[in-house]
This record gives sequence, C-alpha cells and structure tokens, in this order.
Amino acid sequence: MSKLTKKQETFCQMVLQSESISEAYRKAYDTSKMKDTTINRKAFELMENGKITARLNDLKENRNKRLNYDADSYLRELIEMAEADMLDIFNDSGCLRDMSEWPPVWRRMVTNFSKRLIYQTVDGKRTVVGQAHSLKVVDRAKILLLLGKHTSVGAFGTNKQEVESDLARRLTEAIKRRDADLQLRES
Repeated sequence: MSKLTKKQETFCQMVLQSESISEAYRKAYDTSKMKDTTINRKAFELMENGKITARLNDLKENRNKRLNYDADSYLRELIEMAEADMLDIFNDSGCLRDMSEWPPVWRRMVTNFSKRLIYQTVDGKRTVVGQAHSLKVVDRAKILLLLGKHTSVGAFGTNKQEVESDLARRLTEAIKRRDADLQLRES
C-alpha cells in the first residue's frame, strides 16, 4: 500500500473515531479559511481516494480484531437486547430489583437512572418512607429497526449486491435504449 501523508493518516484516524468526515477533515487540515461546502467537498474527495479507503479498511479490520468485535457480535448484541424481558429486573411484588441482580444485558441498556427518597414529616420529624426510581433504557423500537436494517437480516429491502446488480442491469438497458435511439436518428 502506498504511504499516506501525515495529514491523510490523521484524517483516517479521525474518521475511525466516529467523527463525521467533514469534522475529521477539519482536525487533519488547516480549514480556517475554507467554507463549510469546501470542507465537505474536500472530505468527500478524500473518501473517494483509494489509498484512504484502503487505510480505513485496514484500521477498521485491526480494531475489530483487537476488540474481537464484528458484524456477528453486533447482531448477537442487538438480538439479546431485543429479547430482554422486563420481568428480569422486577421482583414478584413489582419492585425494581437491585442492579447487581439484573442480567448484564439490562445493565448495558440503561441510559439514565436516578433514585429519589420519599420523606414524610410527622410532628416536625422528617423520615424516609420510600424511594422512587427513574429508569430509562435503550429504545426497543430503535433496536428492532437496527436489527431489521442489518444486512444479514434484510427486513427492509434488498442487500447491497442485489441493489448493485439491479443498478447495473438498468444502466445496461438505458445504454441499449440510447444506442437504439441514436441508430434511429441516423437512419
């Protein structure tokens, strides 16, 4: 593989850190005198560069090996989240179990948790009479949507190969029509 410039390598590293390509471009290059549209265009052009895409693929592959995480791992995690049962985090009386008793999938799904004590004042003396929990977890509908969009599930249409095949077929047909139309005009 051809060597990248220092700025190109920085761009690749920033893209890998889940930055937008425009934001990655801003961090790798001096953009102080550029308009946003110029930055966007130049970032897109970099992404079209074969050396850049090859380097990004290498970086992603190395990261996935290092983390032992791939598309199948991602799919398994989504399935586990989609199948998580609310009864796993509540006891028989309907109270929230202690988090240490929760299955790991539920602990990973929590996005916000707070606990508030409830007080009662009797004869000027304030005592705790209960607690209220507020729990927010990952949206199940979003999990199901991500699952459906996963290529191997294919719940929302065709896969990439089918789309590319259909596009190639339609382009070939369009070229044939154009050629036939040109022949008619010449005769």
